[in-house]
Amino acid sequence: MTDNEYAAKVYCSVFCTADDNGDTYTRGVLDMLGMLCSREQTALDCYIRQGKTFKQTATALGDIAGESARRIVYKALSKLRHPSKLKNLSVKLLLEDRDKKLIEAAHEIDELYDQIGLLASGTPVIPKIQSALESRKKSIVEIGFSSRVYNHLLDAGINTVEALLALDSLDILTHRRSFGKASKHEIVQKMRQSEYTQWADKMEA
Repeated sequence: MTDNEYAAKVYCSVFCTADDNGDTYTRGVLDMLGMLCSREQTALDCYIRQGKTFKQTATALGDIAGESARRIVYKALSKLRHPSKLKNLSVKLLLEDRDKKLIEAAHEIDELYDQIGLLASGTPVIPKIQSALESRKKSIVEIGFSSRVYNHLLDAGINTVEALLALDSLDILTHRRSFGKASKHEIVQKMRQSEYTQWADKMEA
């Protein structure tokens, strides 16, 4: 079974449907599967990709009870049904989420231009916008990255939050030695903790 076929089967299991009607986002499904623990990944691979029974899946997991294997499979599917992951499995939901973010971004840009106009006329900028403008000028050292990730960013010429926010993806860093999924995950999570939620969502998508 190819990855595309496996992704489609996982999609159908998650959405409880017999046919994905071409809506499966294969890359997204595989990425979300990669975020599950190894035990859950193995359970789904056995049960969905290989078509094994719960008893056979249990044997592959270490000769546990079939009921335990069933719970692991259902727990894994339940995790994939979480809204933060679900939108990454479906092309339709992904596009809807993208359109929503584009609309929100457009509103924010309009508000920002309104505030810039007020600033030019001598009218004080509202605190929210002022804070947003200032936060973009912060050094990445203020985000609290590990030394390894911090050095990766500096080597790539990224030393401010604004420079990091300007990236459409983290692919510019993936060719660097020792920069892998763990480093990418750290950047996304640290930025999310610093309230750059939209950017973090974009990087995960």
